[in-house]
Amino acid sequence: MEARGTDAEVNWMVNGRFIGRQDATQPRTVEFAEAGRYDITAFDNYGRYDRISVSVQLSRCLR
Repeated sequence: MEARGTDAEVNWMVNGRFIGRQDATQPRTVEFAEAGRYDITAFDNYGRYDRISVSVQLSRCLR
């Protein structure tokens, strides 16, 4: 994930649970252990925020 439009630190939440803070210029990788719907929120110390919902499907390796 990547936050654009700010150069402040960005706080990240998944389904309302805080998962970390980092510089906005750095992309963040999140691994989901289960399939399902996730709400991802990014917010900075100036009160700016945005939220998206994603659906995750786990892939299966075919041999």
